[in-house]
Amino acid sequence: MTLPLSEEEFDRQFGAASRRGALRRRNQPLATSVRYDADRGVMIELNNDCLVCVPLRLLPELHGASSKDLRRVEILGVGQAIAWPTLDQQFDVLQLLADALGAKALMAKLGQRGGRVKSKAKAAAARANGTKGGRPRKRRKASA
Repeated sequence: MTLPLSEEEFDRQFGAASRRGALRRRNQPLATSVRYDADRGVMIELNNDCLVCVPLRLLPELHGASSKDLRRVEILGVGQAIAWPTLDQQFDVLQLLADALGAKALMAKLGQRGGRVKSKAKAAAARANGTKGGRPRKRRKASA
């Protein structure tokens, strides 16, 4: 059973969700343009100025489609997905990147980007670590 929210509680939760969504959009690769290239495959330009080519062999759902249908690709929403309405096919951009680049490489790149994010909590933690003498040195294994 769900209890009704007060207007103030709704506004608070809605504001928090909106802030989380905005942060996610800033830190997540999103498609800003997409096109089909007969020689290369699906070309996806991202909000971080990267251009990724996804070969059609990685998209078996599109095998057998005509060039005319493949050219009718569009971006869904804010760029989290791309779609071929005439073929009734949609693909998540992050999943396409993972397939094209390899999940390990993609996660490393996303982690690198997350490491550059600045926040008050991160700055405070860095200052606290600095007062302790900085990052601990790696211990070397004793040789036998």
